[in-house]
Amino acid sequence: MEMGELSQKEFKKIKWRGNVPVIPYHEVVFVKMKCNDVLGTIPPDLKQLDYVIKHYKGMYKMNDEEAEESADISEETIEVVKKGGMYIFRRGDFGCFYVPYGVIRGMIEEAIKTAELSRTITMPDRKFSTVPRRIYLLKDYPEHFPFCPVKVDGELKLLTVDKDGKYHYESGDLLITQADDVIPRPVRGRYGSVINFHEKLNTAVLVFYLVYPERCKNITKYLDELFEVLYHHTGLGSGRAHGYGEIIELDYEKIVFKD
Repeated sequence: MEMGELSQKEFKKIKWRGNVPVIPYHEVVFVKMKCNDVLGTIPPDLKQLDYVIKHYKGMYKMNDEEAEESADISEETIEVVKKGGMYIFRRGDFGCFYVPYGVIRGMIEEAIKTAELSRTITMPDRKFSTVPRRIYLLKDYPEHFPFCPVKVDGELKLLTVDKDGKYHYESGDLLITQADDVIPRPVRGRYGSVINFHEKLNTAVLVFYLVYPERCKNITKYLDELFEVLYHHTGLGSGRAHGYGEIIELDYEKIVFKD
């Protein structure tokens, strides 16, 4: 079995109880969701601007010279992307798309603000994390808890953990490796408004554990309210205000270990 380096390091550190990670002095919440129209910024590369030029020509009716001149703005776009954190999903192990845990943390922070709980749940950026830290995007819900993509005899598989703590290799077809579309959107940065190009997934499934310190009793107290706000009022990642990243299915369960 071949596993990505970062995934391997995390996997070795986790102590499982069945398919639930055991993290001392922390609460664990199982979360699964399905989202529509999830955006991911195309990694900027000045050597590969053909797709940018094509979109300039098609959308703005430019000729080749005008499109190439407009594409020079990609240098500014790179600065905006690097400093503005516009990535929502990225390419990880074996070319599969994933969402970093920071995006989930940001989603929770926004729900706290929307629910007017900022004074009750303070410093959320220091309290929330996920297992796994890279949440790989899936086409559908897997049979068991998904962890990461792996290669088995050269074939792409999804490594999952069942309720008995046994590992399984589910079909690699569940993993998302290709975007459904590419769309341009304006991004504001220090150079003014620039055109940024996003890969878009029509639908994506996320399955992960949300983790926070058990001493934070207010999080547990308002957990239902937070997830209600997440489902009905906030979404996943940038573009939420414009209808992107809409959560269409959301289920969660706070894990209670039975000794």
